[in-house]
Amino acid sequence: MRTIQMIFVLILGLILSACQANVNLELDDNFSYLTVTMTEEEAASLIETILSSGQQSKILNPQADLREGEIYVSGEVEQQRTGQRVPGSLTMRLWVENGQLQAQVNTLDFSGWDASQEQLNNINQSLAEGLSRQASRNSQSELSQVVVRDGELAFTFKTPRRR
Repeated sequence: MRTIQMIFVLILGLILSACQANVNLELDDNFSYLTVTMTEEEAASLIETILSSGQQSKILNPQADLREGEIYVSGEVEQQRTGQRVPGSLTMRLWVENGQLQAQVNTLDFSGWDASQEQLNNINQSLAEGLSRQASRNSQSELSQVVVRDGELAFTFKTPRRR
């Protein structure tokens, strides 16, 4: 059974490598740790897609920039009352809690746009779900860490080793 699991992890690594993500595998006595690192361009493209496809919280022409510990996004929102587009930005942070990716918008500055808590929650949820879907490939694995660095976004998955 351990051989089958190792083959699965290796195949998973090859699949993720084909997506141009950098993959690193580490083992200890109890777990296999698979770290998938996306370049800034790959992560920015994914984040931009997620934010521009939102229903109530659509950000137009988003541009994402990975910074140490946070993600900075600039773009435009359309004011509901006037239909006018206004520029602005937001910063967010990502972390893992109980094996689930969490996202939180820390600052939001779009001229004249007062986002409700519901809209902020929708943005946070859309980001967490979209990034989790992209990063997660194995139901037996648990997301154990996410790291945002200048120029890269890394997800680490922990899978119990079978004996």
